[in-house]
Parts: sequence; C-alpha cells; structure tokens
Amino acid sequence: MNYQGVIYHRWQSSGLRVKAIALAAIAASTLLVLADRTRANPYTEQPIIQQTTQAEQASANETANTEAESQGQSSLILWIEIGVAASLLAGLVAAFLAYRAASQVQTVPENKESDDGKLNGFMGILNQDVFSKNQQEASKQLEASDHPQLTAIGEDQQLNQGKPEKTPHSPSSQAQLVTSPTSMSQEQEEEEEAERSQLQTEISQRMRQSLDLEELLKTAVKEVRRALKTDRVIIYGLDSASWEGTVVAESVAPNYPKTLNIKIDDPCFRDRHVEMYENGRIRAIDNIYQEPDLTDCHIRTLEQFAVKANLTAPILKNNQLLGLLIAHHCCQPRNWQQSEVELFQQLATQVGFAVDQVSFQQQQEAEAERSQLIRDVSHRIRQSLNLEDLLKITVKEVRRILKTDRAIIYGLDPDNWKGVVVAESVAPGLPQTQMVKIDDPCFRDRHVEMYKKGRVRAIDNIHQEPGLTDCHIRTLEQFAVKANLVAPIVKNNQLLGLLIAHQCSEPRNWEQHEIDLFAQLATQVGLAVDQVNLIEPM
Repeated sequence: MNYQGVIYHRWQSSGLRVKAIALAAIAASTLLVLADRTRANPYTEQPIIQQTTQAEQASANETANTEAESQGQSSLILWIEIGVAASLLAGLVAAFLAYRAASQVQTVPENKESDDGKLNGFMGILNQDVFSKNQQEASKQLEASDHPQLTAIGEDQQLNQGKPEKTPHSPSSQAQLVTSPTSMSQEQEEEEEAERSQLQTEISQRMRQSLDLEELLKTAVKEVRRALKTDRVIIYGLDSASWEGTVVAESVAPNYPKTLNIKIDDPCFRDRHVEMYENGRIRAIDNIYQEPDLTDCHIRTLEQFAVKANLTAPILKNNQLLGLLIAHHCCQPRNWQQSEVELFQQLATQVGFAVDQVSFQQQQEAEAERSQLIRDVSHRIRQSLNLEDLLKITVKEVRRILKTDRAIIYGLDPDNWKGVVVAESVAPGLPQTQMVKIDDPCFRDRHVEMYKKGRVRAIDNIHQEPGLTDCHIRTLEQFAVKANLVAPIVKNNQLLGLLIAHQCSEPRNWEQHEIDLFAQLATQVGLAVDQVNLIEPM
C-alpha cells in the first residue's frame, strides 16, 4: 500500500483547522524532544572532572580536541532544530489569527447591504428579508466547508464587495423584478398606443365594410363611442352653401336626449369656426362652464342635450368640410387625455376617407342606375300608343326615380304662354293639380326665354328663394309645395312645356346628379312627343 499517497491525500483534503492542530502537535512534540536532548547532552555539564592520570594526558588532549569539534556541530544542529520548531509554531499562531480575522470580515457585506437597503427605499425593504436569509445560508456553507485555502476567503470578500452575481435570489435580480415607475409608465404607454392602433384598424375595417353611406355613418358613431367610452357620438353634416347643419348619425347611451335629425343654424359657426375646421382644427372642451370661448346661446344649446364636455373634429374630403365628428360626455365634465384627442382625430380622418370611398362608389352606382333608368323610361315612353299614355308613364317614373311627392307635366300655349297641368303623379294625402290652369304674367315676361335655352331651375326652399314673387309663392303654397325642380320640354328650340317635381313634406336640397337626371328625362319626353303641341290633348 502507498502510505505516502494516502497520507498526502488526507492531508490535502483536511481543513485548515485540522492542519493547524496537527502541526501544533508536531511542533510541541519536537520542542519537548529538543528540550530533553538539551538536558541529556554531556557537553553541557561543567566542569569536566579530571580523573585521568598524567600518563594519559597526551592522548586525552587529542581526544578532547576531536570531541570539542563534535560538540560544536551538535550544538549548531540543536539550535537550528529549535529555530525551525519555533518558526513553525509562530506560523500556526499567525494562521489561526488570520483565520479568525477572515471569519469576522465575512459579516461586513451583510451590514453594507443593509445600508444599501436603506438607500434604495421601498425596493430595499422588499429585498432585505430575502438577502439576509441568503447571507446566513452562505456563511453556514462557508463554515461547514472549512476550505483549506485562505485565498478562498479573500475571493469571497472580493465577490461580496464587487458586483453581485445575478442569481434568482440576489438583490440585483430582485431589483430587476421590481420594475421602476418610469419603466411601468413607458410600458403602459406602449400598450395603450398598440391598443389605439389596433382599435383604429378595426374601426376602419368595419367602416370600409359598410355598403352605403347611411350604414357607414351608423357604424362610425357606434364604434367611436365604444372606443372613447363616452355618452354620445354624433356626425353633424354641413351644407357647404349656408353652413347649416343636421345630425345625420348618432349613438347615445340610454336615458340621454336624442339629437338625430336635429337641424342647427349657428351664425357664430359660420363666422368664426368654419375656416379653422377646414384647416383641421380639433377642439376639446373639458367643462362647458369653464370654456371662455363658448357663448351663452351655445351653452344653452349644449345643456338641452345634457352635454358637460365634448370633443369636435372635422370630417374632410379633398380639403372640403363635409361635417363634424362630435363626442359628448354627459354624466360629468371630463379631462380629455392627449391620447384620446389624437385617437379621435385619427377616427375623424378615417370617417372622411370612408365617406369619400363610399360616395365615389355610390356616385358610380348612381350613374349606372341613372343610365339604366333613362333607357328604361325612354323605352316605355316610346312604347306608348298615344300621347296621354306617354305623359302618364313619364310622371309616374319620374316620381318613382326621384322619390318625390309629386311630378307633373305643365303644357304651354305658345301664343299666350298660359299653362295647364296635363299629367300628374302625386302621393296620397296631397292636393291634386291635374287639369289646373295657371296664368302667370311673370313667367311670360321673365322665364320663357331662359327655359327655351334649356335652363333647369332647382329651388330647395320656396321661402328662401329670392327670385320668387309673392304671388308665385302663394300659388305653390296652395299645393303644399316646399321645394321644386323645373326642366323645359324642348323640341327644335320650341318650348312645349315643363317637367316639374314637387317636394311637399319639407324643403329639399336637390343633389346635382338628381338635377342632371331630371334634365335628361325632360329631354327624352321632348324626343318622344316630337313636334306635337302638348296643349292639343285638352
């Protein structure tokens, strides 16, 4: 058996304390042996008894010289051994003291961390318990290991004093888990921005899926109210001629007044706000009673609909102001956040894009429908066997196409320009004009030449038309007329009569495509009648 290897292995695996005890025992044993040798050394006894005789003096002198030499060498070896043993013992004492000092130093990082905990405020308080337990565990493991190298203690000190290792239980990793308010705020802003972007995308997709303008506007106000969590959202359509407005779409919470189809004429809006909204202005009012720019009449109007705060953004199409997207908060004043204002502006822009797209599609569809209607009406008119059937078919189809209350054909006598209603299609409950004769001197004097040249006249409201005389207005009122369209029936520059549409339920803003369609239908009637004088059937 290799006893030297076993002894070396056990020596290397022994702890510092075991080695210190072993070396102390060896040093003590060595000192005892050396002390005994010192007492037993015959050269230390003085003096040497002279028992030899004179005869033996010579040989004794020679022997004494040899023994003196041996005595000096033995004394030198003895003192060397004593010095080595003393040095070994001193080293063991120094090692023991160093070990004690190092054990005390290990507690310093714990105290330092406690100070750091105080400096770190609530984060230090959260992590203090976990950190103290970890330090106690580390100290117990260090004492249990009895590491043989003093350098390991120094490395532990450097580790504790330097940058902490990011273990799952270290204060550094714990601090990482406790996110700072700034980080939380940034993360929250990013999440809100992503949510707004997703919301805007969803609303845009839903609006694009709308098949017509009415459905689009309903979808828009519903989705915007859901996004802002407010009490009412409306779309306020504007007439670009007068800047009067009508609520054309509304989504409102229960128990609040409804505003749908309400018309508002605000002179202040025309004078002060149109241009600003055309430039893209967004207006946020947190409290209508603390807004210096609001007039008393405006506040009273808002109070009628229980409005406490509102947001207003323009709906634009090719830089043309079509209307306003308005959010009403009714339960209490509301501090509109910048993110909400920006989202509202983006949604208003999306409404403008969607309206433009739907309007274009509707224009294309309407154009195709008008072309088909003209072909159908022309075909039916030509199929008429006599003039009376032709005229009846014409007024019936015109009223159906324009969705109006009355359509008539007014035949003219070219000699005196008196007229008579020769054909009529009228809604139930309204006065009938069939065979009514009208003599209008103003017509002869002012309008004949213009109608011969193909003039088409659209009157949206008879009471707001400056060219109408009082007598003309009274005549129209007899037949409950609120708005009308008038187009000439002309053949070879000869004025045969007038095709007239009456809106009786309310004034009507005639669209340009309706005016164009009406003029084309009047032209088709002239072609069908050919050169027949419309006054002849009577």
